[in-house]
Amino acid sequence: MKLTAYSERGIVNTLFYEIFHSKNADNLLEDLLAIARFPAREKTSLPFKNAKIFVEQSFSHFGDADVLILLNSSVKKVSIFVEAKAKKSWRIQTQFQKFIEGTKSKVSSSNLFTQFYHKIRLVDAIKTVGIPGLQEGIIFPPSSSRSLRKIGSNEVVLNSVKELSMYLDETYYLAILPNNPSEVETFYNNELREMKPINFPGWDTINFGYITWKQIHDFCEEHNLVSSLYVFEHNRGQIY
Repeated sequence: MKLTAYSERGIVNTLFYEIFHSKNADNLLEDLLAIARFPAREKTSLPFKNAKIFVEQSFSHFGDADVLILLNSSVKKVSIFVEAKAKKSWRIQTQFQKFIEGTKSKVSSSNLFTQFYHKIRLVDAIKTVGIPGLQEGIIFPPSSSRSLRKIGSNEVVLNSVKELSMYLDETYYLAILPNNPSEVETFYNNELREMKPINFPGWDTINFGYITWKQIHDFCEEHNLVSSLYVFEHNRGQIY
């Protein structure tokens, strides 16, 4: 029997399930995270004793996360929000420009930078007002599709927020992108650092990072992740 899946979410889901079911899951996850680049930080090491992975977890008005990774080391507890974007024509510079333009009128909720901003505000609210404050609502900029964002009362969502709240020593925002690494690195070091949206409290890109689809494909080949490679092949020409 063979099982495949569609587009970037299909690959992301397959990849993390295949890592989870492998005999050396922790080593594979650590190797995958070691590929990630966080250009605004001089050095980022993410070793851990144990990990929890949430796939396509909802955070109500703060949006879903393609993946949420919670890492527990002997020193700190770290959370990583992962968002995946695909298609050969997708360009991070264009998406950022659309986001900046949208802050003057209406931002798209599917834009990568909007998605990360929602998670930044979620994390900040957990730290400052907790779940009761999130249920009352957090005020968002006028350009947001919702002026007040709430976490709601869904028990699964609330339990996930409680889990997340214990892993906030450091939080990272990791994008999986179709662009080539040098192009993305230049963007992160120049445009992303220099431009700050007006009236977006809490905006901070220091913990933004990336992995490219080509790097993930190479990772799957190196570690012989057969199921993930099969899904890459099924989606040939559509991801990067």
